[in-house]
Amino acid sequence: MRCLAVVLLCAVAVGASPQDELAKIFRLRPRDEPQAVARADDRVARRILQPASDTQEAEALQEAEALREREEEEEAAAEANMKWTVVVSVLALAATFIIGFILESNHVHWFPEAAVGVLIGFACARTARLYGNEYMLESETFNYEFFMLFLLPPIIFEAGFNMNVSAFFKNVGPTMFFAFVGTFASTFVVGGIVYVAGIYGFCYPLGLLAALTFGALISATDPVTVLAVFQALGVKVDLFSMVFGESVLNDAVAIVLSRTLLGFIHTDVSS
Repeated sequence: MRCLAVVLLCAVAVGASPQDELAKIFRLRPRDEPQAVARADDRVARRILQPASDTQEAEALQEAEALREREEEEEAAAEANMKWTVVVSVLALAATFIIGFILESNHVHWFPEAAVGVLIGFACARTARLYGNEYMLESETFNYEFFMLFLLPPIIFEAGFNMNVSAFFKNVGPTMFFAFVGTFASTFVVGGIVYVAGIYGFCYPLGLLAALTFGALISATDPVTVLAVFQALGVKVDLFSMVFGESVLNDAVAIVLSRTLLGFIHTDVSS
């Protein structure tokens, strides 16, 4: 730049045009001066902005690296939470079986295995909430479709397979009456009580269809404790078969009632 300034001063001193001298220096004709100036400005601009571009690129690389590290840390934390969830679930299931077996061996029939599972599940959920393990709380929630498709059918099959067929068909009349009419009536009685209690503030207020759905689900009782007591006391086969057969059939009735009521909730009824 200093050399260029000296040349321009000499040109002015001798009376030459600075534009002609610039044209000679850049070997351009006078009509090409705007393009030459534009290209020179571009070169200067690139030289000026090049360090800034390098700096921005370096900052972008640093941000990408930091983001990648955070994602790796989150993935590692999620994987650790998943492993702990599996471990706690297996331990809870094993504890339920062991404690239930101990209670049954000691003839503690007033505290069934199902109650043990409920208490252990409550303790696991409370511990996960205290330690802030949100993954365990989200993944261990009740899945309605999984229960209906994978858990309930084997239970019903096992109950029907081990049923005393001759005693069941001998008392099929009372068994069907209790299973169908009794479960249907219990649905409306329990649902009505819950609906009225919610209106008067005795419990959480539910709509009529929601209360009836709750009544259908809660009416499908599984009298495990009663059957265990019957078996221990050696009651008559007829009484045992009626209670056992009703407990098997009311599951199917409750499923049909609950799905029907849920269909009314999600489907608009035309006038």
